[in-house]
Amino acid sequence: MLPSSIKKESKREEISAKSSQYTGGFPQEIFLAYNKINSLARDLNTQIDAPEIVLIGKAPRYPLIESLLGFPLFESDIKINRPIVYSVVNNVECESPHITFKRDPTMKDAENDVSVSIENVSSEIKKRNINSKTPIKIRFEYKYCWNLQIFDTVPLDNYRNASPEQLEENVYKVAKPAERILVFVEEANEWDKLETLELAKTLDPKLNRSYFVLTSFGSFLKKFNSSRELDRFFSANGIQNKTFFVTQVATEERESIGVGKKAEDALKDALAKNLNANYELLEQLQYNKSLEKQIGLSHSRLALLDLTWRRHQDAVPEVLKRLRAFSKNSKDHLEKVRSQLASMDASKLRTLASNYTTEFLQSIEKLIDGNLEGNPSVNGQTLYEEKQHEDSGEWVDYDNYPIKVDADQWNIQYWESKLYGGSQFERLLREFKAVAEHTVLPPVTIHDIATSAGPNRLTTSSNYAWTASDIAQKKLQAALLPLVDQLFRRAVYILKRLVDIVDKMIENKRKNALRRAGSTSVSSPSTRNNAMNRSKDPTSINIEDYPYFTHSVKEMYFKFVDQTANTCKKKCLDEFYCTRLLFWELQQSGADLPDYVNVNHKDDNATRAAVGALSSRLFEEVRNRITKNVLLKCYNYFLIPMTTELWGEVQTKITTLSDDMLLESFEVTVTRVKLREDEKHLQQIMGKFQEQEEVFLEAANSFAHPNW
Repeated sequence: MLPSSIKKESKREEISAKSSQYTGGFPQEIFLAYNKINSLARDLNTQIDAPEIVLIGKAPRYPLIESLLGFPLFESDIKINRPIVYSVVNNVECESPHITFKRDPTMKDAENDVSVSIENVSSEIKKRNINSKTPIKIRFEYKYCWNLQIFDTVPLDNYRNASPEQLEENVYKVAKPAERILVFVEEANEWDKLETLELAKTLDPKLNRSYFVLTSFGSFLKKFNSSRELDRFFSANGIQNKTFFVTQVATEERESIGVGKKAEDALKDALAKNLNANYELLEQLQYNKSLEKQIGLSHSRLALLDLTWRRHQDAVPEVLKRLRAFSKNSKDHLEKVRSQLASMDASKLRTLASNYTTEFLQSIEKLIDGNLEGNPSVNGQTLYEEKQHEDSGEWVDYDNYPIKVDADQWNIQYWESKLYGGSQFERLLREFKAVAEHTVLPPVTIHDIATSAGPNRLTTSSNYAWTASDIAQKKLQAALLPLVDQLFRRAVYILKRLVDIVDKMIENKRKNALRRAGSTSVSSPSTRNNAMNRSKDPTSINIEDYPYFTHSVKEMYFKFVDQTANTCKKKCLDEFYCTRLLFWELQQSGADLPDYVNVNHKDDNATRAAVGALSSRLFEEVRNRITKNVLLKCYNYFLIPMTTELWGEVQTKITTLSDDMLLESFEVTVTRVKLREDEKHLQQIMGKFQEQEEVFLEAANSFAHPNW
C-alpha cells in the first residue's frame, strides 16, 4: 500500500494526465498565470531572473533532468565530455516542447541553430559530445513550465582526488554564483564515503543552497538488517531534509522503454514499480514515516520545482512595485498636464511671466555684480578656456597674426581662475590693456614718410609734425582697431554665456525647493499639506514647460547685449581722431618740437629717424589715451547698463504685453491642443495600467495559490 504522500503525488499526476499534458506535478493554471506575470514584466522593461540549478556528481543525472523537464529524453546514461546548459523557457505558443540546439562554434557542422524532436535529443547530444570546455546549449520551450536554467557539469572520476584545475574548470566556475542551487548526485552510500558531501561543504559551507540526490537506493537498502541500523543511517547527518533517495530504472529496461511522449506512461510505471519496491523494503525495516517526502524521484523533482517556484514567487512583488511606480508616474504627469491646462489664462500666465523675468534678471545681476550662486568651479572659465570658444579666440594683429600673450609676465590678474560675469569682463579689460600697452609703432619706412608728407617738402617743423601725425594716426588705427573689435566680440560672448548659467541656477533652485519640501513633509504633516497645495498651484508649474516664452526673454537679453555693445563701441571709435585733429592737438599741446632745419633732407635715413622718433612719441601718447578711454567707456556704457538699464528694457516689454500677445508668447493655442492630446493619451495609459494591475494581481494570486 502506498504512503499518503505518494497518494497525493498520484493525485497531482492525475490532474495533468487528464489534459494529456505533463506539468511536473503542478496544475496547468499555474504556468498560464506565470506566463501573464512574465509577459507583464517584459512590458515593463524588466525581467524575472530564471532560477539556476547546477548538477554535480558522477552518478547518472539524466533521470533527474528528465523529471525536471517532464519528458523522457534519454535512452540511457550518457557520460558527457563537455558541459550542457538547458534553458527552460515558458512559451505559451508551444503546446508541445520545442527543443533547439544552439549553434556550436566548436563544431563545423553545427554553425546554425537546429530544432530537434524529443526523440532525437539524446542522439544530438551524442553527436556533439566531444571533449570541449564550451557547453552544449539546449533551449527547451514549453507552455507548461517556467523559466529555469540547468547546468549539467562534466563528471569527474574522483572528486576527492581531483586536481584544483579540474575542480575549478568543471565545478567551481559554474557553482560560484551565490544564487545558484547546487544539486549533488551520487550513488547512495555511507555518509563518510560520499565524495560530493565534502565538495559541497567547500562550495557552500553552511549548505544553504545544496541538495543531495542519492541514486541506486534500492540496492543500498539491502545492506540494512534492522530498523535500528536504518534509523542510525538517517540520523547520522544533519542534511536529511535536503537529501533524496531514488532508484532509477535499470539500463536495459530504460533502453527498451525508449524516449518521447509515447514512452511517458511506461517510464512512469517503471519508476512507480521501483518506488513500490523501495517502500516494501522500508516497511519491512519499519522506517520512520517522516522520511516519506525524501523517497523517490517524484519527491526530488517536486522539491526542486517547489524551490524554483518560490524563487519566481519572490520576484512577483518587485514586478508589481514597478508596475505601480509606472502608474504613479503617469498619474503625476496627468495631474501636471491638467494643472497646466487650468493655468492657461492671461492673468496666471502674466504672473508666471513676471516671476520668471524677475528671477532671470536678478540672476544676471548677481552674476555681473559677483556671486557664487552660479558655481564658478563648474561654470567659470579660465583665460585659456575662454579663448577656446569659437566666439572668443586668441588676440591677433592687423595682419591677422596671433599675438603671444604672456598672462603671468604681463600681470593679468586671475588668468588661471575660473570666472564668469562681471569678474570675467574685468579680466578681459585688463588683458586688453596689457595687449594694447605692448603694441608698439611698426618701423616707419621712407615710403610711409613720402606718402604722408604729400607734395610738401620736409623743410619746417610744421611739415614734420603733420607727417608724424598722419603716420601715427594710420598706424594706430591699423594696430588698435582690430583689438577693439576683438574686445567687444569677447565681451558679448562673456555676457551672453550667462544665460546658460542662469538656467542652471533656476533649475537648482527648483530642485532644492522640491528637496526641502520633501524633507520637511516627513516631520510635519502641515508642511506636507502646504507642499501638496503648492504642487497643485498652477503658478508653480515649471517654466520649462513654456520654452517659447523663455526663449523670447533670452532673445530680449541677447538683443540688449548686442545693442549696448554697438552703442559702446561707437563711443570707443570716437577716440580715433583724424590726422588734422592729431596735428592740431600736437600744435596746441605746447610741446617743444625739435628743430628739423639742420636735418639733411636728402638723406633718407636721417629723415626716417627724425619722423620715426616723433611718430613713435605720438603713437605711444595717443595709444595710452585711447586704451584708457576705451576701458572707461566699456565700464560706463557697457557693463553698468547691464545692471541698470537692462531691467527697464526687458521688464517693461513683458509688463506691457497685451493679453493676446502674452497668450501668443506662451503659444497657448498650440500648447492647449498638445496638452489635450497628452491628457487623452495619459488617460489611456492609466486605464491600461489599471487593467494590467488587475490581470497581474489575478495571475499572481493564481501563481501563489495553485488549485491542486
